[in-house]
Amino acid sequence: MDKELGRAVVKKRLEGNQPDFFESLVHMIKAAMLLNSGAIIAMLGFIQAIVSKDASLFAAFKPYVMLSCACFILGAWLSATSFGSRLQYLRAENENSMTKHHLLATHKPRFAIFLFLAGAILCFVGIFKTF
Repeated sequence: MDKELGRAVVKKRLEGNQPDFFESLVHMIKAAMLLNSGAIIAMLGFIQAIVSKDASLFAAFKPYVMLSCACFILGAWLSATSFGSRLQYLRAENENSMTKHHLLATHKPRFAIFLFLAGAILCFVGIFKTF
């Protein structure tokens, strides 16, 4: 695809396809990334505090920690890759590719926020069962 034609197509999509949608999508992606990244850092600090006090407590809490950290890491990864899906949507050349990348760009951050909530719930369940 010619560069000028490509730029014209991207400009047309941004103007015709609700620019507010793209702006809100970027904010949703940033929020999901911030939530999951912050949760990873908080979990690492929490693990360090538990291990320094009593290692036997961590043994009972470990399955919950590992699952919740996996949820947070996967959520952060999905958020980071959402930017690429958004860019691929803007550069798509045919309708099938546009639909695929539009779905990826909108569903990845939603699933990342769901993973954040699942990880937080797992962490709270682990805290209440262990302590």
